[in-house]
Amino acid sequence: MRRLFWTILLCKLIVIMFLTIHCTKEQITSSQFSNSHEIGTIVGDFELETVDGKIFRLSDYKGEKIVVIELGACTWPPYLSKISEMDKIYMDFKDKDVIFYSLYTREPHPGQIRGGYDFSDIKQTQTHEERVAYAEEMIEQTKQKRPIIIDTFGENCIQNTLGGGMPNSAFIIDKEGKLALWQKWSDPNAIRAKLEEMTGNPN
Repeated sequence: MRRLFWTILLCKLIVIMFLTIHCTKEQITSSQFSNSHEIGTIVGDFELETVDGKIFRLSDYKGEKIVVIELGACTWPPYLSKISEMDKIYMDFKDKDVIFYSLYTREPHPGQIRGGYDFSDIKQTQTHEERVAYAEEMIEQTKQKRPIIIDTFGENCIQNTLGGGMPNSAFIIDKEGKLALWQKWSDPNAIRAKLEEMTGNPN
């Protein structure tokens, strides 16, 4: 009887371990995503507000659009320097079932002077409203065309999870909701090449 009990218990543990591993490979929610950026992983759904107060929900685009998201903020020079180039990609692919968003995150260099930019008057954001205000000011100054979504605060914000904690990572999610490209640092040339592969050359 004792041997039968332990055999049954062992079988249950094996089944639980198998299901856990299988589910982790099939889908990683946004709060778990910092542990894996494996291409082909199903990206867990998440919801954020756009800079103009509308709702962005990743699942709304499943089966309809390829989603491109680049992280950035107004105190990150590499992001600012690539706005025109990323906007050009946006314009080239916006009619090919591709949607682009910038994800406005925490400020990397508030109160500093970096890369020829003076951020001395900018403080770290503490509220959603502050991030919206900075994003609106950035749009006005840079004439950025891509729409902006505002990240949440705390440990499980999208920057820490999907973004891997980086200030200017970027990723592409295909129409099936799977990760097609993940970059530690946004690379417009690689983004364009991947979109050409996925949709065909826009020209």
